[in-house]
Amino acid sequence: MKRLVIFLSVLLLVCSSPLWAVTLTVSTAGGTGDFNSIQLAINSCLSNPDLPDVINILDDGPYYEALDIGTSGFDLTIQGNSGSRPVVVVSATNANGGAFGASNRAFDLRVDASTTMIKDLVIIPDVADPPAKGISIYPWSTLSNYYVTLDNVVITANDGSDGPVTMDGLTLVSDATTFTDDVIDLASSSNPGHVVLNKVICSKATLGANDGLRVLMDGVSGSRASVDVGPGCVFSYIPEYGIYFGTSNYLSASISGTSTSPVIVTNNGKWGIWDYNNVGNSAITTLNWVIVANNTDIGYRISGTSNPANISMTNCTFANNGKSAIDASPGTGPITITASNVIIAGNGNFDGLTTNNINIGAHTLNASNSAVVLTGTYSLDTNTDADGVVGSGTYTPTAVTNANPYFASLDPANANFLSVQNDTYQTAGPGGTPLTGAGKFIGGVVPVELSSFQVE
Repeated sequence: MKRLVIFLSVLLLVCSSPLWAVTLTVSTAGGTGDFNSIQLAINSCLSNPDLPDVINILDDGPYYEALDIGTSGFDLTIQGNSGSRPVVVVSATNANGGAFGASNRAFDLRVDASTTMIKDLVIIPDVADPPAKGISIYPWSTLSNYYVTLDNVVITANDGSDGPVTMDGLTLVSDATTFTDDVIDLASSSNPGHVVLNKVICSKATLGANDGLRVLMDGVSGSRASVDVGPGCVFSYIPEYGIYFGTSNYLSASISGTSTSPVIVTNNGKWGIWDYNNVGNSAITTLNWVIVANNTDIGYRISGTSNPANISMTNCTFANNGKSAIDASPGTGPITITASNVIIAGNGNFDGLTTNNINIGAHTLNASNSAVVLTGTYSLDTNTDADGVVGSGTYTPTAVTNANPYFASLDPANANFLSVQNDTYQTAGPGGTPLTGAGKFIGGVVPVELSSFQVE
């Protein structure tokens, strides 16, 4: 009897162990992996959906694929092996020669009641047959939640030799083959999906009026969908919006980096971030350690919100955008923005007019231990309002400096990108800490002009 109890206990432990997950390997070198194609490995997983599966890609490729990934009711991880990042060259035509989906999606992820991770990959379009979208994520049905994580993934253009044009997204490149539509597309749904992006580089990846990250996900009342853009993500050199939250219902989003790995939204062709939502509050509730800089038009635009929205900004820098650094004027709200250790600066010039300002419309901006720059090279527009803030709403500054930060560099590839050199910023942050925004404090510049503070 004792032996039977021990046997049953061990059997129960083994059966509940994640070791029962199936691990498959893929390699371009014949005989070294279970498959020589990522899609063939996926097909094998789909044939046995009762177990969670892991697909390890053993070498750097390149792999020539048009991936159709359906994870309804089972978990799947697709990853580079031992931290490497294989190159996946995706085309608009599948192996059978037919058009891959109505929108020529080439990394097509259909999810439902499942947890899916895409990790350590480089995704680029095929030169001869570029697809519309980079990664498409959408639900099988409206039945249940799904969870998707993109981790350490680069989505960029093809350099002409089936390699990526960038690995960090911080330098402009030319003469490349791009996708032809939105790069990461989180499609509309009526069930609460949950998507997390960590260290996702989305750069120089599309052409035309398209976006880097396009979010149209929906939740339901009482069960919100969510999108979390995490540390190390970069959205750069996109023709239109770096990040676009569209007409989604009941969606909550955060954009949160860290002091060493901020989220960077830079050098995009129109607005850096556009939050346009019409039901269930503004999508973005939190921005923390975020840089929005060098975008051709508005830095961060909030519009369409029909219910009260509260947006928390901490450790952020808005600088050198072509028009308003922040524009909440189209939102119907009411919208309340609370800012701490935030630097809001100008110096962009979209249309030959001085249009850099903070436009709060009829809403509220409460700023503390922050900078609203009104002097020097990076000054906001003071022609329409002396404090750089326009609109009929309420602006309440507490310990806000107007001094020039003397940024060390506006170049995203520079190690001191948006680092603060003005010595008066050293104790101007919360609790007497350096006022850095999402950059660093390096000091070394004693300004001629005195720093002015507004304390109320």
